Amino acid sequence: MARLFDLGLSNVELWRSEEMQLVQLMVPAESAHDTIGALGDVGLLQFKDLNAEKSAFQRTYANQVKRSDEMARKIRFFHDQVEKAGLALGIRPLPDKVYDMDELEAKLEELEAEMLEVNGNSERLMRSYSELVELQLVLEKAGSFFDQARMDAQSENLDRSYSVPEDMGAPLLESALPVSGGQVENKAGRLGFVAGLISQDKINGFERLLFRATRGNMFLRRSAVGSVKDPATGELVEKMVFVVFYAGERARQKILKICEAYGANRYPFPEDPSRQRQMHGEVTTRLRELHHTIETGDRHREGVLQQIAFNLDAWAGQVRREKAIYHTLNKLSMDTSKKVLVAEAWVPVGAKPRVVEALRQSAEASSTRVSTVLQPLVTGDQPPTYYRTDNFTYSFQAIVEAYGVARYREVNPAVYTIATFPFLFAVMFGDFGHGLLMLAFAVYLVANERKLLRQQLDEIFGMLFGGRYVILLMSIFSIFTGIIYNEFFSIPMSLFGRSAARCVIDGVPRQEVTDLRSCPELGGTVSFVRGAPPYPFGVDPVWHGTKAELPFLNSMKMKMSILLGVVHMNLGIMMSLYNNNYFKDRLSTLCEFVPQVIFLNALFGYLCIAIVYKWITGATTDLYHVMIYMFLAPGTVDEAGHLFSGQAALQVVLLLVAFVAVPWMLLPKPLILKKRHEATLRARSAYDSVDDEESRGLVAHGASTSAGHGGGHGHGDHFDFGEVSIEGHSGLDRHVNGINTFAMEIDSDIAVGRIEVHVRGLKSSQPERFAGKKRVSIVGAQVRFKKPVAAADLCIGQEMFSELTVPVWLSEALLTLAAKTLSSTTRVSARSEPRYFMNPVLAACQLINVARPGEEPGMWEAAEDARLMLPGAAGAGGAPLGADERRKWCDVPANIAGAVFSPDYVYTFHCWQHYVNLSSYELAIGPLRVDCAPVMHRSPMQITVKDVGTGAYAFSVMLWHERALYGARAGAGGIDAGKAAALGRLVNGVRGLLSRS
Repeated sequence: MARLFDLGLSNVELWRSEEMQLVQLMVPAESAHDTIGALGDVGLLQFKDLNAEKSAFQRTYANQVKRSDEMARKIRFFHDQVEKAGLALGIRPLPDKVYDMDELEAKLEELEAEMLEVNGNSERLMRSYSELVELQLVLEKAGSFFDQARMDAQSENLDRSYSVPEDMGAPLLESALPVSGGQVENKAGRLGFVAGLISQDKINGFERLLFRATRGNMFLRRSAVGSVKDPATGELVEKMVFVVFYAGERARQKILKICEAYGANRYPFPEDPSRQRQMHGEVTTRLRELHHTIETGDRHREGVLQQIAFNLDAWAGQVRREKAIYHTLNKLSMDTSKKVLVAEAWVPVGAKPRVVEALRQSAEASSTRVSTVLQPLVTGDQPPTYYRTDNFTYSFQAIVEAYGVARYREVNPAVYTIATFPFLFAVMFGDFGHGLLMLAFAVYLVANERKLLRQQLDEIFGMLFGGRYVILLMSIFSIFTGIIYNEFFSIPMSLFGRSAARCVIDGVPRQEVTDLRSCPELGGTVSFVRGAPPYPFGVDPVWHGTKAELPFLNSMKMKMSILLGVVHMNLGIMMSLYNNNYFKDRLSTLCEFVPQVIFLNALFGYLCIAIVYKWITGATTDLYHVMIYMFLAPGTVDEAGHLFSGQAALQVVLLLVAFVAVPWMLLPKPLILKKRHEATLRARSAYDSVDDEESRGLVAHGASTSAGHGGGHGHGDHFDFGEVSIEGHSGLDRHVNGINTFAMEIDSDIAVGRIEVHVRGLKSSQPERFAGKKRVSIVGAQVRFKKPVAAADLCIGQEMFSELTVPVWLSEALLTLAAKTLSSTTRVSARSEPRYFMNPVLAACQLINVARPGEEPGMWEAAEDARLMLPGAAGAGGAPLGADERRKWCDVPANIAGAVFSPDYVYTFHCWQHYVNLSSYELAIGPLRVDCAPVMHRSPMQITVKDVGTGAYAFSVMLWHERALYGARAGAGGIDAGKAAALGRLVNGVRGLLSRS
């Protein structure tokens, strides 16, 4: 089936996303920056955030990120200054000088301080210059007011005679003229004026408020001066010079407040004309000096900005790169010694050689003594989707991902989009002339691709350049569809000869009439002659310009759109079939693909067939009528809806099939998945409630912490387990995910891989592992070592952390006796912390398989074969020894001396035992049953694999049981309080007898 529908697409590189692998990188802290920078240059790693529980301010490199943000802020400030100055950003292959980050930070700080100082000086100078310009305008305009007033006064004095003495002390008001005895009643207030500039759009409101505030006791003169740069804002504003005359100090105070409220700038104006001229000259001189100073400052500022502009892009790129490096470093976890950073990243399998080469070059460049360690990780997480694109396919992939990203290894719709997207555009846009214009533009973009890539394009043109290959294909398809529509800039074409229509006069086609537009004048009609051949290609140009053009073309394009739409829907459903075949999802094929195809084609496929049949036969059947009455009156076909014989029966069958497909498509798959889920829950349900007195189980160490993170187990916010809960740990203090499950991923100081633990009698374990066997617990592991480990030192067994209930000498004697009885290679210690009882893995495990990476078998499909590691462990003809023979052979210390577990191989181990029943916490030796709860007081059973030479763990699985916690749970419903107290007294009594002996 897969080969039948493959169509060779599996050989297309873009057809499926790249195969991804999760890798772990152990990066020395001193070279972490250079290493991440080198990996960033490769650009093919997606790092996982191992510090998701930390806020941005709690991360290791938060200060460095903050420092990069501050440098980025300064660069944005320089960018704004360069744009305001109207300078172009220089594009150089390399900056004037390559700075390291410390030097660049100092350089940016120095330039920022210089720019702030230059800007401050420039603003102050410009403000002073603008104020002097306004003062100059006031002196000119207000001076003209007073000159005009003097001229008017002189002319009035010549024509008017006063009845009062003409001396300088004479009053101006008639009410103050001399009376009875020549005394003058002085009721006039002191006159004054205020001069300045105000915005032209505020002058009317300003004048009205002055009039009301002074009750008309003021006189305002004003004159427009055009656009003036405002000293406060630096913007050009239409302004007017004003002079307000008033009488009295009270009026003056009101006028000053109103000026302040309206933002009017007031300037001093002397009354003496000579002083006015002197002041005008001084202002003009100062303006010339300021202008020269401002020009000098602008040249200096432009020089500084020009230097910045040439290097700004390079500096911005360097800062962005630095920030990205530290942002990535914040995703890495730091080991307890703070000497190694641990990273997890997804990388395309095909790109691993490039990553390894980048790590090698980074290590050489940084001169570090320890290089970065890269090793694959086994995980059940969904890998990210990555497609390797080029300049041509990138824009089409971007179009697809604008709607959604396919899941890992699903088929990529972009492969079809390369053809379908431009073609569907052309169906709507099709025009030969417009297509040629688009083609010319696309050819220009493609021909100048390299030159334009080096330029900094604006947003609109950059978007068009990014889609240059899309535009190229759209133009080619538009030319093609334009030929089909026979349109050139909406003008009909006749590229393929004369129209198939003829001018029919008196029922006779007239071949001599070539211009069909003159046919009505000759008394004929334009029509198609039955039996005549159709137009060779595309739409007959005779339709253009006729009354029937719009109905004909709309009908044709609508039917063509239906055909293309149904084809595309079928294409989408076919892509789901490709996915189902690839992922071997037969359920989706049967319960989704098949009913979808049936439903779509039983209705819309039938419509497409009817359209094509109507075109071929030339029938005049109304297809709307056919589809409507297919539902309203199934089994009956009237004359208006008749297409072919047997149509009624066929429509009934198709309708019934479509109705059957709907529940087939909606119900079976959810129900089957629900059953599977329930079966999985029954198979993996490994605990009962600890509040149930009949349940057996434990509360795992750190369970509340795991619950706080959700854990993904669906057990709520607390973990009150039944039966057995499993917790793992490694030398990096990174706990195994998956509490109360039998499958776990491990990643420790010396090994990485996967382990499974099965205990007889627990719902979470698979029953087939124990069928027909006496074993009570099984451990399977498939690991790869990170560094060589001596075979004699890698041991499996039990560590004990609890307080001794017997004297040390007795415990040591008993353990030594047991060790000598079991094996000559058993290692015991009763005086160390922790105490242990362990055997070499080679002598203890019931199955060992050693294979090269990529050739390893499944964990439970592995067969005994340790020849790659132990060449001497081979039988006759080089065949591998059996498990029992290999264990006896490895029980001799001399046989495994010098052997190592190498990082170059993948190791599969099986280990089981028949004595300690972990589900009941009992030791069974023949008919003897010993309760382990008092002995293992508050301590777990362990399955530990450890390098006893260095103390490093490969993994350690601690299996807790509720009954081991009786001291903490007595009287709490865990076990009977009386039994717990009696058992505690018995143990204390035995301890006292042994201590006295």
